[in-house]
Amino acid sequence: CFFFNDTATTEIYTEQIVGSVRCVQETGINAEYMGIIIFCQKMSWISKVGSNLRELRLIMCQTSSRSQGMRDFVLNNYNKVKDTNENFPFIVRECEDADPLIVARYRFGVERKAYTSNLSSAEVERIVQDFVEQADKVNKQL
Repeated sequence: CFFFNDTATTEIYTEQIVGSVRCVQETGINAEYMGIIIFCQKMSWISKVGSNLRELRLIMCQTSSRSQGMRDFVLNNYNKVKDTNENFPFIVRECEDADPLIVARYRFGVERKAYTSNLSSAEVERIVQDFVEQADKVNKQL
């Protein structure tokens, strides 16, 4: 996520940033520091998406305000996901007046869906992250 010029600084920030989010909540660290933590969490689900899911499908309208959060999510994350998981099927489908929908496919064709009308990009990302994190539970039930 980050690099510093000297080893001591890198070790201090690595310990603080990679440590628990609880530390951040208790100390009230500023937004710039929080941004680093949020970035690290994003990379965490992005690096696991290809091994945890078989496919991630996003369906949305190209123009409706209901799909704005989904469009923003795609703009912010598509390249990161494909750079990290180049063979992973991250499918984006646009259809006029479609209700925005996320479909996560697990092993044996099991799918989980979530409608995302009027959600922000951050809320859409949280849903995707939850789908990625639920993979072990879903796949063990099969």
